[in-house]
Amino acid sequence: VSNSLAIIELPPSLLLGWPALLSKEKESMKNLTRLFFISAVMLTLVLAIPLAAQDTVQANKAVVTTYLDFVYNQMDLDGASTLLAENVVFHDPIWDSRDIKGFVENYRLLYDRVRDLKITPYTLIGEGDFVAVPYLWEGSKEPKEPRAALEPLSGNAVEFFKVLDGKIVEIWRQYEQHAFSILGT
Repeated sequence: VSNSLAIIELPPSLLLGWPALLSKEKESMKNLTRLFFISAVMLTLVLAIPLAAQDTVQANKAVVTTYLDFVYNQMDLDGASTLLAENVVFHDPIWDSRDIKGFVENYRLLYDRVRDLKITPYTLIGEGDFVAVPYLWEGSKEPKEPRAALEPLSGNAVEFFKVLDGKIVEIWRQYEQHAFSILGT
């Protein structure tokens, strides 16, 4: 038995093909790199769209939160008015107004009838231009009998807001049924 090493001879035509194979490998790597770069750019753009939408929703929620604080907790109608579009529309079971003047008149009536009005939002839900806010409202009203203590009030409500360009353009509000008796309607 011979311990000789077998040498395989390759035909010259096969050896001459190696540079071509290496060139194809380099070209494939370049194409793969280009594909990766294009994919990364496209992915960044696709992800940026929802982020921009999230930024808008967060900005809309901030507008609504500030508005609710002005109206219900601070009773600052001038501050709240700065967040309303000129032709804001209110949809409310008790009143309907189509402008800021009507808004101010209606809330002055509410403030005359409900003392110490405060709200506590349960959550804020935003989608696109819309923000929904279910909340607990609390306050008190003048007693029916003279010298009696203020009567505590509370209930649940929900408001839906449409916000465009940082201004509230439309509000839908719904109260629990007993809220109507508080306002004398």
